[in-house]
Amino acid sequence: MNRPGGSARAVLERRLNRVLAHHAAGDEAEFTRLLHLLINDLTDELGADDPLTVEAAYQRAMYAWQTAHDQEGLEGVLPRLIRVLGPDHRRTIDVRAILTGNAAARGHIDGRGYLPELREIIAQATRILGASDPITLTARLDLAEALDRAYDAHNRPVPGNGPRDDVQAERRRALLEPLLPDLVQGLGDDDPRVTRTLVRLALDTYQVGDYGAALPLYERLLPTSPAALGRSDTRLRIQHAHCVAEAGEPERALSLLDALLTTLRNRPGRDYQQQAATALALRSTLRKQVRRSKRGRSHSWFRS
Repeated sequence: MNRPGGSARAVLERRLNRVLAHHAAGDEAEFTRLLHLLINDLTDELGADDPLTVEAAYQRAMYAWQTAHDQEGLEGVLPRLIRVLGPDHRRTIDVRAILTGNAAARGHIDGRGYLPELREIIAQATRILGASDPITLTARLDLAEALDRAYDAHNRPVPGNGPRDDVQAERRRALLEPLLPDLVQGLGDDDPRVTRTLVRLALDTYQVGDYGAALPLYERLLPTSPAALGRSDTRLRIQHAHCVAEAGEPERALSLLDALLTTLRNRPGRDYQQQAATALALRSTLRKQVRRSKRGRSHSWFRS
């Protein structure tokens, strides 16, 4: 005998799969419309605490978080996830990791009180989901960001998008370097989280003057095709050329700077003018060094 509601459950489960297919195909408007209707029908037919209803509610809450960083849906669905699916379920761990990691790393109040819970979630995720699972790795990234945060005398977070001194750069570098290989293994080279980590590591390594260690990071980050070079970060390209020169390849550094200046020529704006001036100054210095080198004189490469 079928359990009560079994046939209805099967129909509703197939509907959920079709709705999720709209999301996978990028049809966001239809996805949100159909998901809203489905959650109403699931609640009426199976109840708010049925696992299928909770799964649909989780999908809606995750969509709001991913598209608008609206965490109210996650906060609302978390008690149901704990109650219905249990604290060790993947969905429950996922939502707890997002909410706790965001509070610790990016919240508007002192996030240090969330660090013990975030560490506990990482240990739980490692044990249940595995060390290479995206949920585990994202939580570890949030922990690194939380440990890197600075606070003022009133325990208020200091915005972290300004210039960094050598101490701050070394601190973040020490946090991210051990994490990078795990991110690459678990997420892949093309994942945005890997790219962001590479950028931060490159900037911090360059900041402290470790040009030899910074060079392979820039080489991994920067594309080689002319079309892609035009879309890449100008600051990274200038620093890359500097590292190439420091590695004893001034001619290649000059070639990189020439290509960069060609792309900057038609870009408006004061920022681009400043970047072009920096690139020109570096190119001028390198040209002088190359000329002296060709005349057999001793030299040392340009240092900023």
